[in-house]
Amino acid sequence: MTVLTLALALTGPALAADTYPSPAKAYSAGLAAIDERDFETAFKALRFAADADHFYAKFVLAQLYASDALPYVDHVKAFHLFAEIADRYSAVDPYVDRESPYVARALVAVAHYQATGLPEMGLAADPERAERDLDYASTYFDDMDAQLELVKIWLKDKDKPGNFRKAKDLLLRLARDKGHPGAQATIAEMFFTGDTKLGRRLPLALGFAILAVEGAGDDDQLWIDSLYHQIYCATAPEIRVRANRIADRYRKDVRVVEAIQEARRRTAVGRITETVDKETWGRSLIWTCANGESVAWPKRSNRDGPDEATLTASAAPDKPTPAGGEAGDEVMGLGLAPAKPASAP
Repeated sequence: MTVLTLALALTGPALAADTYPSPAKAYSAGLAAIDERDFETAFKALRFAADADHFYAKFVLAQLYASDALPYVDHVKAFHLFAEIADRYSAVDPYVDRESPYVARALVAVAHYQATGLPEMGLAADPERAERDLDYASTYFDDMDAQLELVKIWLKDKDKPGNFRKAKDLLLRLARDKGHPGAQATIAEMFFTGDTKLGRRLPLALGFAILAVEGAGDDDQLWIDSLYHQIYCATAPEIRVRANRIADRYRKDVRVVEAIQEARRRTAVGRITETVDKETWGRSLIWTCANGESVAWPKRSNRDGPDEATLTASAAPDKPTPAGGEAGDEVMGLGLAPAKPASAP
């Protein structure tokens, strides 16, 4: 039996025989089944609730269909569910309605499909429509993931030089002012690789990588940790000291970081996969530099990470900032105005 046939068999008429006392009960049963990694039961329960027009069941069902890690993947069904949510609820009040963050994530998901197209349903790629949906999610819902996706589009647009300025300004706001880990990692990578318009700035690269590691959620943890590992191993001790000072300027209250993590956990799009064994995931990678030096890991926000006992090395000793150091050329020169540390009054 092929994967497609299996998916159809599990989501077809056989599911109609399963009934629940109410759509809300079915939705709760579906979430419980996901926690147990029982996706067959999850599909049955969520389909029952979604057929009864349960908003959250439709959203989670769309996530399941969008996950390439599951045998039930069906991007056409995922697109239709996300598009229905985006169309029907696009005018909900972003400050009052509880559905608003989910609608924003649905818009982001639809934009991804529009940007690449879906040949299996005859949907041609439409980057301009994708950008409009992202812009709506960004401005109306103030969705940070949508804003980061817009940044990525603008950075790639070589035909409109003004887009780089917009991208840089928005990326800095996300990374510096809002504390978005994905944005922090993105700008860290740009400073590390030496973007042609930003230059290679290792203190800034490591500084923002530190912040990204501290705030990364489960979905982004592996790639952000890998980026930090790469940057850390490419920096000298004195650069690490400067990077820590930069991170201190833009470090957010832990409650802000945890709020971002929780919002992204609740509305993560297409990220439902098999449970990662958190006791061993870090140990499956070699978290040392090529010269054998252990990587010093920042303290993570309210969650476990790699095995700190074996992976953490002592930070370089502090020493005075040289004249014209990071406070001048590394920060002010890029519009990164110095800010008080999180602990400052």
